[in-house]
Order: sequence, then C-alpha cells, then structure tokens
Amino acid sequence: DPQYYEKAKTLRQKAFGRKNGQKLESNRENCQETAVSYWLNLKYIRSWKSDPEHCLALECGHVKWCKSTFVEICQAMIPA
Repeated sequence: DPQYYEKAKTLRQKAFGRKNGQKLESNRENCQETAVSYWLNLKYIRSWKSDPEHCLALECGHVKWCKSTFVEICQAMIPA
C-alpha cells in the first residue's frame, strides 16, 4: 500500500531526525513486518510513544494495515 510506505517514511524521518532515534532495522515477509528501533534511553522511547502523529498513525494502521502490533523493549548493554 503506497499510503503505508509514505506514512512509514515520514514517521521514520521524524523519529530519527527529531526524536533521538538511533537506528532502525526492518524486514517484511509474507505481509508481516518486523521492525527493531534503537534509542538512547527510556525517556526518548516514551517521547516517541506519546508523539501525537505517531499515535494517530498507530490507530490508523490497526484499521487499514495490520490487526495487531507487538512491542518489546530491551536495554542494550554497551561495554565501556
């Protein structure tokens, strides 16, 4: 769906341009997408999760593009 890809592109630019996202890895297969995003800390994750444009896209996405989503948050341990 071209509308999905345009919205995803816009949100990714926002997440990684203004919301301090660090990296995104994404794979799409058999109409299922798995995406992993990397953030510096929980503050930035919470900011993105509560972003009005992101929230609206999630609501719209559940109606138009996918029936469910799953979010898993992990802390990455970076050696000093």
